[in-house]
Amino acid sequence: SNPLPTVSFKVTKAFVQIFQALWNNSPNTTSKLLYDFKSIIGNLNRQYAGNEQNDAQEFLLFLINTIHDELNLVGHG
Repeated sequence: SNPLPTVSFKVTKAFVQIFQALWNNSPNTTSKLLYDFKSIIGNLNRQYAGNEQNDAQEFLLFLINTIHDELNLVGHG
């Protein structure tokens, strides 16, 4: 039997938490979650670590691919 790999789902969890906070209209929580999300993304890809402007399409592709990869790990465990 092959145990499931340790998957943190950092990006996926942060993304879901932001949407939950927005849905629940929690402005204080939302700003903290957005800051945490930005830090997580910046740690994964140095291109997004600073405050310089980035291409939105490139970022969305990175985000979607990262979430896809995190969720895909569960299916292949």
